[in-house]
Amino acid sequence: MAEDKLTKPDQAEKTLSEIIAATSKKNPKEEDIQTLRRMMKEDASIWQMYGDWAHQCELMISRDYFEANEFLTETVERKLRDLRNELNWETATVLEKLLIRQICITWLRLYYVERQHHQATTGSHSLTSGIYWDKRLSEVQKRHLKAIESLAKVRKMTAQTAKFETAATKARSAQTLNSIKILEAMTKSNN
Repeated sequence: MAEDKLTKPDQAEKTLSEIIAATSKKNPKEEDIQTLRRMMKEDASIWQMYGDWAHQCELMISRDYFEANEFLTETVERKLRDLRNELNWETATVLEKLLIRQICITWLRLYYVERQHHQATTGSHSLTSGIYWDKRLSEVQKRHLKAIESLAKVRKMTAQTAKFETAATKARSAQTLNSIKILEAMTKSNN
């Protein structure tokens, strides 16, 4: 009995791997598609992990940039988690989370290009190379700042909306209290 429990997770992974392979081609069998859909319905972590393209992009970029250096890859992935936390990931709205992901991706690209720029322009280099790296660096800086500005604007609008909602709630409460006072006054005058 214990043996069955130990082998089932491996079998489930193989089945998932087999289904992914069977559906990752042109004209997959309908039964394989249905099996994939059933598996995703039963285990949301499958589509959440594979479908999180922002996270997949972060991983791909860091692995491509740092190739076989697992130390750098791991430290950058931890820094990205830290950056998300600094930007209040846990309490962020869905829209804010999309923008935080964008900030993380642009941060990753910015500092990678910053390193490349430094390596390419330190010491002797051609004017063409210097111009190319300056332009490339300027472009990634603009993208990063745009992502930060977008998050700031969304948060500002969210805060303003919250203020309006609070004011509206207070106004409704005041109106309700006024109505109660009027009703009490009318009831007293009838007695």
